[in-house]
Amino acid sequence: MATQAKLLDEFPPVSTAEWMAVVEKDLKGADFSKKLVWQTDEGIAVRPFYRAEDLNGLETLPPKPDNNWEIREAPVAGPHVVAAHRFHDAGGTVVQELGYGIAEAIGRLPVAAEFSFAIGSNFFFEIAKLRAARLLWSRVCDAKMIIHARTSRWNKTIYDPYNNVLRATTEAMSAAIGGCDTLFVAPFDSVYREPEGDSRRLARNTQLILKHEAWFDRVVDPAGGSYYVEVLTDSIAREAWKLVEEVQAAGGFTRAGAGIDAGIAKSRAKKEAAVASRRQTVVGTNNYPNTKERMLDRVQEISGPRAAEAFEQIRLATERSGKTPKFLLAEIGDLKMRKARSGFIRNFLGCGGFDIHAESFASAEDAAKAAVEQKADAVALCSSDAEYAQLAPALVGALKAAGSTAPVIIAGPPQDSLSGMDFIHLRSNAVETLRAWGKE
Repeated sequence: MATQAKLLDEFPPVSTAEWMAVVEKDLKGADFSKKLVWQTDEGIAVRPFYRAEDLNGLETLPPKPDNNWEIREAPVAGPHVVAAHRFHDAGGTVVQELGYGIAEAIGRLPVAAEFSFAIGSNFFFEIAKLRAARLLWSRVCDAKMIIHARTSRWNKTIYDPYNNVLRATTEAMSAAIGGCDTLFVAPFDSVYREPEGDSRRLARNTQLILKHEAWFDRVVDPAGGSYYVEVLTDSIAREAWKLVEEVQAAGGFTRAGAGIDAGIAKSRAKKEAAVASRRQTVVGTNNYPNTKERMLDRVQEISGPRAAEAFEQIRLATERSGKTPKFLLAEIGDLKMRKARSGFIRNFLGCGGFDIHAESFASAEDAAKAAVEQKADAVALCSSDAEYAQLAPALVGALKAAGSTAPVIIAGPPQDSLSGMDFIHLRSNAVETLRAWGKE
């Protein structure tokens, strides 16, 4: 103990004021709240660090006897279970799923005490959601809350479907750490066909590994005491309780139905917009696609709604059409910029399942000649902003002279001097752009 005391003496406590002084120095005058505090879809402000004093005044989570969840090969459902997961799978937020689920259960007392929650990919938020659920239920009644967790459908994809294995694994971890009572991990292919034996086994083994090899069941509330998770639990609980009070003020869950549907629809539209503009990445679907992958012959029945649905429909339509639009990415000029923008465009257009070929050229005339030879449906000019004013008109003219009607796309933000031309850039709505080019 004396040795430990001496060791700790070498690391004196650092106050919050001292931490902030260092942070503000590094920010060099930038606003702390705008630069480092981010707002979630749930309306929660998340700070870059938390301290022990942030736990002062927070409600204590009701204790659990153990963390020995039941492994399920099918989700728990029935009239005795509050299906809160449906709010998540319809595009709702963590707060909406929890708040509306609790509000529905209040209207079904004393029968309701079992809840089905979907577990999404926001790792710490999903842990905090289950902890907040038990906290709120303890406010409502003394009955034990049974939490049936299932992996999310909303973020699963048809294309690059093995990513679903990774998504489901982290979701299962969140559910276990959050303290679920039962857990169902959906097979990776369940969103587009009847799951096969291997996918079912992989889903089951995900839980077996977490439980019997990673020992996730050996500690009750392993996230307890984490400043971040504790504050997040409290924040989610507070915001969800506001929804509960709104529902109660509207006359209860049944009477508040229209308002609940409107709230979920608003959240879904916001999420879909983030995916369409690629502010929210769905790996393999709206970003980093495998352009050689074909899924049409594997799809039996598509379940939805899901975040990637719009992109998948575009790509499936490309496969059905039998005619894949061909794009030539013409890299001309500044080496660094042309390569960066060529990579961006390849990634962007690849999400539509289009045929894309990138090539470096010494001139616009050489690019036009290649476009004719390759029978390209469109040419994407990849260069620097400074060079576009000269290169774009030259490429348009060279294509016309070569007898090609292929339109020219500029890889970069719009420029006033090139009005009337098509641009693809970071702020482009990928869904709208891919739909338009898919119909060409």
